[in-house]
Amino acid sequence: MALEGDLIRLREERDSDLPLLVKLRNDLDTQAWGKALPPDYTEGMYRQRMEDRKFSFDRNDGRFIIEFIENEEPIGIGYIGFSSVTYRMDATVGIMLDKKYWGSGVAFEAQELMLKFLFEEIGVRVIRLWTQTSVPRAIGLA
Repeated sequence: MALEGDLIRLREERDSDLPLLVKLRNDLDTQAWGKALPPDYTEGMYRQRMEDRKFSFDRNDGRFIIEFIENEEPIGIGYIGFSSVTYRMDATVGIMLDKKYWGSGVAFEAQELMLKFLFEEIGVRVIRLWTQTSVPRAIGLA
């Protein structure tokens, strides 16, 4: 199920998204909070992450590709996800966005769609967003 906005839509990640995910994950500007440095993710590593996420009613995370609609064609431009969901209590949100779209309102809309989903559909009460102090727009999202 895709989450639709005015500028974008959020949909679950697919194998065809691997090049985008690797590009974003290996860019220090979009991944300053990364746990693994130096940034050396490969498509094989991401594919394994996808395969490790087996179907479960107990899953406590979700991963979505941010698609921007340009000339009526969806273009993958980023990623937003949630993790660490404590049943109906709290969650953590993370976002990576192609630098070309920084300042365009896309991150704000993606976060608003994600917040609405988490609060209204999942029923969480507290949401955290981790960011770095050198990105004022991300601080604004928090």
